[in-house]
Amino acid sequence: MRLPVLATPALAAMAGCAVSDPGDPRAQSLLSLPGPQHFAERNVARDLTDRCSGFGYDSAMADALSEARLAAGATAGSTRSSDVDLETEVKQRSLAAYYGQSSFDALDACAPPTEDSGHRTLESRTG
Repeated sequence: MRLPVLATPALAAMAGCAVSDPGDPRAQSLLSLPGPQHFAERNVARDLTDRCSGFGYDSAMADALSEARLAAGATAGSTRSSDVDLETEVKQRSLAAYYGQSSFDALDACAPPTEDSGHRTLESRTG
C-alpha cells in the first residue's frame, strides 16, 4: 500500500508547527516511512520553510526523528539521491496539485485561505 504523498501530518511535524516532541503523533508518522519517503518529507518541509517566514524548520528534531526511525527498527531503505529526489518531486507535485497550482514553485505557502479558491492553504491544512 502506498502512503499518502499530500500535505501529511509529517510535514507539519517537520516544519516545526509547535511540535517539539518526537513522541508527538505527527512526528511518529515519520518513523514508519521507507528511507526515500522519509527524506523526501524532510526536503519538502525544508523547502516550505524557505518560502514562508511563518514556518520554522527544526533540523535537530528532524535528525532526532531520523535516528529514532533506525532505532525503532526501520530499515534505512534506499537513500540514494536519485530515489530521494524522485520521491521529493512526487511529493512536491502532489502538494502543488492539491492546492491547485501547476507546479511546486508556484505554490505560495504563506497565502491566506480564500473562500472562493476551493483549496486550503498549508496553514489551514496543518493547523
